[in-house]
Amino acid sequence: MKRFLALVILALFASPAAANDGLWYAKGEFNGWTTANPMTHDPLNSIHWSTTVTGLFDNTASEFKLARDDWSESAPGGNGKVTSNAAGEITFNMWDQQTWSDGWFPNNARRVGYSDPLEYGWEVVGSFNGWPGADDPNYNMTAMGNGVYSLTAPFNAGLYDFKFRKQGDFGINQSYDFSNNPNNTNSLAVGTTGDTYKFDLDLPNGRWRVTPVSIFQHGDFNGDGVTNSADYVWWRKNNSGNAAKYTEWRNNYGYQANLTWIAHGTFGSDVTLTDGGGGNYTASLTGLTPGTGYDVQVLRSDASSHFPGSPAKITADASGNINLKFYQLTGTSWNDGWSPDTTNRVGYVDPQQFGWEVIGAFNGWPGTDDPNYNLAAQGNGVYSGSFLMPTAGTYDFKFRKQGDWGTSIGPDFGNSAGNNTFTVAADGDRWNFEIDLLHGKWRAYHPASGLSAGEVPEPASFVLAFLGFAFVRLARRR
Repeated sequence: MKRFLALVILALFASPAAANDGLWYAKGEFNGWTTANPMTHDPLNSIHWSTTVTGLFDNTASEFKLARDDWSESAPGGNGKVTSNAAGEITFNMWDQQTWSDGWFPNNARRVGYSDPLEYGWEVVGSFNGWPGADDPNYNMTAMGNGVYSLTAPFNAGLYDFKFRKQGDFGINQSYDFSNNPNNTNSLAVGTTGDTYKFDLDLPNGRWRVTPVSIFQHGDFNGDGVTNSADYVWWRKNNSGNAAKYTEWRNNYGYQANLTWIAHGTFGSDVTLTDGGGGNYTASLTGLTPGTGYDVQVLRSDASSHFPGSPAKITADASGNINLKFYQLTGTSWNDGWSPDTTNRVGYVDPQQFGWEVIGAFNGWPGTDDPNYNLAAQGNGVYSGSFLMPTAGTYDFKFRKQGDWGTSIGPDFGNSAGNNTFTVAADGDRWNFEIDLLHGKWRAYHPASGLSAGEVPEPASFVLAFLGFAFVRLARRR
């Protein structure tokens, strides 16, 4: 018995902690979406992975994702699109971190970039210039070197959607998370006609930003709306030889922009949210068509951020209203066991126009409603369900309006966000799923172990559990 127990314990310690091998891979049309191109972990930067794909035709565009071998994790949320360079190569970068505070976007997702293929230029297009089909030289970006492109331009007052695009070609574009999705736009709020904004696109680092140029006149060098010690740090790091900039910062210390939150979407005119205190904001969107879904995002008035990353799809209630709720994160995380955990949350009063269900790889992503995975209404916008998972494994899933892909909830509560994931440790495990529409949050967890979506048991926990079982058996034998 002792020899058998020792062999089992050694076998358990030798078992992998998760379903994947711990590596990242570049997968795409260039390699048949396989693991033929593993990424290398940078020994000098714990969050940086990279790989170079070779042997391609030059100037050839390919869809791609950076993913685990078992697809349990991937980025960006949708497929990206990249062009090989003149040598027929593509060099990918993955920045394996999901919370950022450097003033760039995305700030709540892994960043995926690539070396500039130098095969074409970039431009900014949007509702401000009518989404032109052809190249608009007025909004062409300037190559700054090392894959960075910039544009500084004045705008009329208004709220605009925009994208970064290959000059004259919507076939290659960058959305919020660097996926190639023409329908997933970013937003810009211009307060006064003539305000100037600077657009930056950083291909190798997989990031972008928009900075109101006028803010720099107040010493707010990092563009967060307030002139404080963080701007002095920025000056020391980036512009310490410029005494005039230091004087500008010192003379304006304590300056704070009058920033607000704005509801923007397909419902009509933008609406300023009402501050209820404690980081809670509300807005009533009225005069809508009952039972119709609308794209909704909450924007910072200086265009510095928007939530969720992709618009939420919210349905008007029987009176034609959407009662929007916005919860501003004041710390580093909510730490309440719900997702999204490290970003602001957008919720709404339940319109009570339909039910919700859970769908995913475990039931084949059905096109129609699957009654086996319908969630039960618990009241006040909460829906929940508890389901047996027949087979162990890691699964992608989403919350969806019953039978309708047009309305769904992704990781950040956005309608076009990536899939959620969870890992079933053993055949027949039961998992609980909940969405809370009013508070803009969701969770999936294994009730017996307390594991949340995306977590897997450590090998030690299996060993301890087995040891406890074994010692009980031995005690009974004695």
